[in-house]
Amino acid sequence: MFWDNSSVFIYWCVSGVIGFILFILGILVFCDNKRKHRIEIAVMIEFAACWILYAPYEFTLEYNGDHFVLHVLHSGIGSLLKSFTKVLGDGYENVAYEGKPVFSLIYGGLTILVNLFLLVLVAGCVIKFLDSKNQRFKLFWSRNKVFYVFSEYNFKTWNIADSVPDRDDSVIVFMQSGTELSDDQKFRIISKGFMVIEGDIKEFIRKNLSKAVSMEIFLFNEKEQDNLSDLKQISDLLSNSTVKTKVFVELSDTPWDMYNGFLAKNNNSDSYINFVRVEETYAYNNLLHNSIFDNYTGDKNGEREIKFLIAGVNDRNIEMLKTILHLSQMPYYRPSIVIIDEEDRPDYLTRLMPDVKSECDVRGDAIYKLDYIGGIDGESFRLEEIIDEHSDFTFAYVNIGDDLKNIRTALMIDSVCRKKSKTGGYKIQVSILDDSITEMWNGNLLSGLQLTGMNHDVYSYSFISMSDIESLSEKIHDARQKERNSNTTWREYCNSEYDRHSVYARTLSYRYKLELIRELGLDMSVTGQTDPWLIYEHMRWDMYTRTLGYSCPEGELKERLDSIGLKLEELGRKRKELDKDSEEAKNIAAEISALKEERKLIRSKARVHENLVHFDDLTYEVQQYDSLKLTEDVVNAYDDMIAGFKRES
Repeated sequence: MFWDNSSVFIYWCVSGVIGFILFILGILVFCDNKRKHRIEIAVMIEFAACWILYAPYEFTLEYNGDHFVLHVLHSGIGSLLKSFTKVLGDGYENVAYEGKPVFSLIYGGLTILVNLFLLVLVAGCVIKFLDSKNQRFKLFWSRNKVFYVFSEYNFKTWNIADSVPDRDDSVIVFMQSGTELSDDQKFRIISKGFMVIEGDIKEFIRKNLSKAVSMEIFLFNEKEQDNLSDLKQISDLLSNSTVKTKVFVELSDTPWDMYNGFLAKNNNSDSYINFVRVEETYAYNNLLHNSIFDNYTGDKNGEREIKFLIAGVNDRNIEMLKTILHLSQMPYYRPSIVIIDEEDRPDYLTRLMPDVKSECDVRGDAIYKLDYIGGIDGESFRLEEIIDEHSDFTFAYVNIGDDLKNIRTALMIDSVCRKKSKTGGYKIQVSILDDSITEMWNGNLLSGLQLTGMNHDVYSYSFISMSDIESLSEKIHDARQKERNSNTTWREYCNSEYDRHSVYARTLSYRYKLELIRELGLDMSVTGQTDPWLIYEHMRWDMYTRTLGYSCPEGELKERLDSIGLKLEELGRKRKELDKDSEEAKNIAAEISALKEERKLIRSKARVHENLVHFDDLTYEVQQYDSLKLTEDVVNAYDDMIAGFKRES
């Protein structure tokens, strides 16, 4: 008979049920890849299951009914030791309940499963222990190298790490302080020669910063709040170190000016913190490599018309729109932009950029035309009708949905153009995240499209660090500082996010102004010409500042800013007449600094700028401020960069 009501049999049954529950629980814990230390926890659970299953066998093995309490203790210790010996390799012992073969088969089979799974888990613990020690041993001997430290492993940090240049002289480390990585993820990291280190990023930097030649830290967690938390942890370490460090922090929702005070304190010659707005970074890198001026048409006044078609309204498309608006403020060019939105929200762009109207045609202010067309389903015939109506574009950017939808829309746009016998004079860019989907397609169908925006490009080291634009911006900054007899370093200038990003915009513009100057056969001394280069440089800055949401101040705010401007001019003249080491000169310098800080605060909080006016309304000093500085070093740097682009292509 399978069942009886004896207390001993019930004891065996209870032990079997508890052991089975623990066995299943251990499996579930082991399969939970998000749980930290899952293998170790699963080992403890399975060891407890093994102990529980051996306990009734040890209890009934030689019990004659005497000294019950002592026998319970003895059998508990015996089953515990037996659980250890089985893990250490002692042969399996048949666990059976005398007189019940079916029950014994079930109970013994469960014991075998628990033993086998426990052995596998223990082997996994040993491998994990040795692997972790190997990583730390390798790290111990990694000295006088460039360290690249990533706050966590995800698709963004993997792409950046995999594209780091000159990896032979570098150490690439992924921190693991939260969710435990799967074995496949660890294998992928280690097989590339990278490291996975468990622990806190601050503690890792504290222990390893001194032995690095330099260190670059990438805070690209899944949550933006985690990036800011990590930055707060490590900033004190970096500010007190003499080792060259760069920190790249991904931000998208945090307003720029919130961190200017933090940057002023922490950015110096040895430590540099760079907040990365990924979509803006993508737009700048894209248009640095791909000219919007390649195709144009002429009008009756001899100006070159460049016409843009942007399909879709999202974060990436908005950054493309903003960049095109200020980049296209170029002598002899007249831009117009059509932007198509699936939603119908005519006030959306106005809320983002209140001072960007539907049209402006004032040389000295801005020249552009912007048409917003909303409520157009990307799959509808209405979209095709609009494309047909605006098929005279010279540059189209398509990012209206997922990859397949973008490709279909781009093919439709190209088809409309070919039906109208438009075989040249335009470029169609289509944004896709994963270009692997195109590998099996007919390449001839995609021949008229340029695929862009892939994750492996957007989250690459060169894109995120903006290495080309950054180095060129620093050279231009140094040339301008030299002319003004100023010693403000590029790092100090970058303590303002507005200043840094505005210089990036200027650097991008210089790339195409240089080409136009050469095309027109002009000398680089155009830097001293008022018409048109100074005027258009103001127009470009004017448009750039408006795309950030700034507008011209009015009323009391305008009066206060005008008053500050006049006071600064007056104090500046006084300071020039004094000995710079005199007490009065120092007091004036302090007053000037305070007024500039007040003006900067008013601009940033109210999102206004008093120079958003026609070029002729600026003072002479402000007119000259943005003159082109195409020194020999700057020109050679651009030429080297463009030559590199050609070699890559």
